[in-house]
Amino acid sequence: MLIADNRMTPELERDLESLVEDDAPLAWWRRQVELGALGVIAVHVEGERVASVLWRLDQHGGRPCFVICGAAGNHPRFDLMGSVLPALERYARELGCDLVRWHTRRRGLVARGQAMGYGAAEFVLLKALA
Repeated sequence: MLIADNRMTPELERDLESLVEDDAPLAWWRRQVELGALGVIAVHVEGERVASVLWRLDQHGGRPCFVICGAAGNHPRFDLMGSVLPALERYARELGCDLVRWHTRRRGLVARGQAMGYGAAEFVLLKALA
């Protein structure tokens, strides 16, 4: 079950901590949620919050786009990507979006996404300048 929930709960804090990368510290993720720049969808399985999805609305080629900015969670008996992504697609349609976009550093998720009909829209390269 997906529930919109932007409250800073211990479960959300746990999930935000797992999103931390060198270029996006925990304080940045927390602040984006607090400012409302990112929406949060809490994923519940059997009454327990098991994941969080951070999202925003954007345009892609002039078309409304639901952007998944981060997702974190784990459930040993439940395929979160296989179940949650289709539910997010339905939610995006309800919001009037034509497209869903997400970025990942994990090659395994790229393969899973492609198997679910997603294609590579771009490659993003990043270099830290000294």
